[in-house]
Amino acid sequence: MKILPSQWWKLSFLWLFKGDSQKSKANPQLFQNSVIWAALGLALGVGALSVTLAITSGFENSLSRIVARAQGDVVHYTKWASVTELNDTAEISKELGIPNVGVEYFWKSHGLVVGKQGGRGVLIEGKFNPRERNAVTQDSPAIPEVSIGKPLAEYLGVVVGDQLKILLPGLIKGAIPVRVAELTSFGMYEIDSRYLSIDDRALKQWLEFNDPKSYAARPGDAFAIRYFLGEDYRSNDQRPAVEAWLNSYYAKFVASHPNDPDPELMPWWIQRKNLFGSIDLDKNLLTLVLSLLVLVSTLNVAATLVVLFLERERDIAIVRALGLTRGQLVQWTGLIGLLIGTVASSLGLIFGRLMGWILLKLPWAELPAQVYRISRLPLEFSFTEQSFVFLFGVAASTTLALALGFVLARKPFLEILGYRL
Repeated sequence: MKILPSQWWKLSFLWLFKGDSQKSKANPQLFQNSVIWAALGLALGVGALSVTLAITSGFENSLSRIVARAQGDVVHYTKWASVTELNDTAEISKELGIPNVGVEYFWKSHGLVVGKQGGRGVLIEGKFNPRERNAVTQDSPAIPEVSIGKPLAEYLGVVVGDQLKILLPGLIKGAIPVRVAELTSFGMYEIDSRYLSIDDRALKQWLEFNDPKSYAARPGDAFAIRYFLGEDYRSNDQRPAVEAWLNSYYAKFVASHPNDPDPELMPWWIQRKNLFGSIDLDKNLLTLVLSLLVLVSTLNVAATLVVLFLERERDIAIVRALGLTRGQLVQWTGLIGLLIGTVASSLGLIFGRLMGWILLKLPWAELPAQVYRISRLPLEFSFTEQSFVFLFGVAASTTLALALGFVLARKPFLEILGYRL
């Protein structure tokens, strides 16, 4: 198929953007700029899809980083075990290709924490880093220190240095006095408002001195291991990398522990499966709705081209009679659609960035953390997603223009010349 000459494209430009002022004497500018307005409509649709994906991806990635920082990139739940047994299991993480993997041992127990202004039921977590040395046991050990979430501290009415009492029915019958050493904020209200972690080694020393029977009754030091792979593995795009690491870990663990063939391993997105599942559902629904909006905008572009082509029906028939083939006509309409789609989609991505910047400057950017779990509107323009938005806008515009070209190519130009001349 021969390529259309440059003179044809110059004529096409005049047809598309100059128009015929005699056709609309009442408002010739509106007729002349119809293609521009249709392209701007497509650009706004692409921009809306762009910024919506940026917001939903921002929520997803922000929450994934929070969950991974607070609860580990991968968690291995075991039975209650001693530090020696846990160390033997954790050694596997050093052989899997990711350097400096953080390790933490922990246990969890439902309990009650009581402060100056009242109490609240929380999931109390005892944890320790195996790479830290044991603290020196004193004749009368100091009370254990805890780290609590800032919203929980506000609810209890305490600050750093204040004392609390915690009740752990499964561990000890009486109350355990603790001192607030740190106020923590992971950035997710659901975690921060229920977060209380205690230094397990200090707790063990306190129990060993004050209630040796409770200490002796403990079945082990911890029942789970957290692995922290690093910030580079805490986004939705990095799930395959985390899964690959987890699969390698699983294979090595099963090979070295044949008596435990089905270990319970949880990456960060499984630990909060319902949360990330709801975000994925919302993201897919919004993407579907706004994709339909982009298609409607593309139909508007096609409708504008139909009007323009009908106005130039005689001219098209003449050049068909002079030798323009059906393939060249389809090529022409398709390239016009490609050009409009490319320009409109590029403008749409720019509009999306601009809308995102404006949203962050508005009061709406401050979110009620109790409702949205995070306090500020997140925006992340993923290159992969934005490329999909761009290609979707271009493909939709080009496809409809090609369909229009096939329709025009099937029209008998001799009949058109017969009633048009």
